[in-house]
Amino acid sequence: MEVFFLITAAIGFGLLIIGLVFDDFLEFMDTDGGVLSVPVIGAFLGAFGIGGYVGVAATSSVLVGLIAAGAAGFVLGWIALRLSLAFVGMHTDATPTSGDFLGQFGRVVTPITDAGGEILIRSGGSPIKLVARADQPVERGVEVVVIEVLSATSVRVITTSELLDQE
Repeated sequence: MEVFFLITAAIGFGLLIIGLVFDDFLEFMDTDGGVLSVPVIGAFLGAFGIGGYVGVAATSSVLVGLIAAGAAGFVLGWIALRLSLAFVGMHTDATPTSGDFLGQFGRVVTPITDAGGEILIRSGGSPIKLVARADQPVERGVEVVVIEVLSATSVRVITTSELLDQE
């Protein structure tokens, strides 16, 4: 019986690791972090196996092993369920939009001419390259400020020196 509990624990912990590493693996079992989610089933089976092994090894009684297995599986499964539900409802930051580009500082990566150019800004910690327009030509490497969002990938800019001269 001890071998059964060890195999159950190995399957449970393997399922738990697969569910955590591969995230959406076995998604058909997932109910938005509910009772049938892979982490909850894996935690239950892992604790069931370890609890049963310890119960049988300590007392040589299969009944005690099954009671210990059920209790351990229930407790760890319940904890995994509560954590899963907490993560599902967790608040996250809003998705950045093109409107967030307004007022951002950036650098010119392709000189801005009458036909336009390109700038590089950082939004949410990620670099974003945008098509840029300006009232006058701007050389590569010059720091600019976005003053208007023309589209999702196009902006109008002025140099920081122009911005400081306006004040």
